[in-house]
Amino acid sequence: MRSRLEPMKRVARMLRAHSPLILNWFCARGTISAGAAEGFNNKAKLATKKA
Repeated sequence: MRSRLEPMKRVARMLRAHSPLILNWFCARGTISAGAAEGFNNKAKLATKKA
């Protein structure tokens, strides 16, 4: 959140808002699909490219 780049701040806010779900994915590794993690990864890469 200390970044001056707004896209990076948006990613940080999204990760904070979804942190319980992200942590659940690590607890249930292999029992659910990796689609959600891939979506987060795609958003992070897109924000980095825009920045």
